[in-house]
Amino acid sequence: MYRRPTLPPQPAAPMTRTPQGVYVQQDLRPRFRPVVTWGLTATLIAVFVVQGAMPGFTARFFVEPQAVRDGQWWRILTGAFLHGNVLHLAANAYFGWAIGARVERYIGPWRLMLITLSAMVGSGLAVSLLGTVPAVGFSGVLYGWLASWLAFHLTPRFPGLRLSGPQRSAYLQLLGANLLLSLRPGISLLGHAGGFVAGFAAAFALGLTRPTTPAAFG
Repeated sequence: MYRRPTLPPQPAAPMTRTPQGVYVQQDLRPRFRPVVTWGLTATLIAVFVVQGAMPGFTARFFVEPQAVRDGQWWRILTGAFLHGNVLHLAANAYFGWAIGARVERYIGPWRLMLITLSAMVGSGLAVSLLGTVPAVGFSGVLYGWLASWLAFHLTPRFPGLRLSGPQRSAYLQLLGANLLLSLRPGISLLGHAGGFVAGFAAAFALGLTRPTTPAAFG
């Protein structure tokens, strides 16, 4: 006679009380915290405060092509954290949060940091080696993050970043609008293009590694 096996009792999830006084089972999934996106956004704001407090600070760290060619290589990185005014900072911080948090959710903080550094270097090098006009701003990194989204759509490792039909259309519209913006006077086309290419290359390399199951975050 078949006897149904007796399964050991499963521990019940702990209960939590909602503000309405209802007790429900607590969600035990790890909560997602975009620590790199948070940290970078906070750094941009802090550096802008320092720019205002120290008048000579910006001049020592912005991306100045001739200075980089003369050996001041750190400007390639530091220029990304500087901004020309509050509107410039606010736009980059907002779009950085919108794009970076989503990418970080699926690939994790260290991979996002790798893409960030790649885009930062690519943007700074493009401005320094191919141009003559100085530049500041985090937008080269934002273009690298946008490019990483496209790269992960074309590679197998992170299926959560694949673009569906409506998402693909929205992404292309966003990308097209930003490319048109890059053609305006006073905008660093080289910085944007360098960040895009470097971010795409780094993300494409990460996306070609063996597929993995992304962590489940609430």
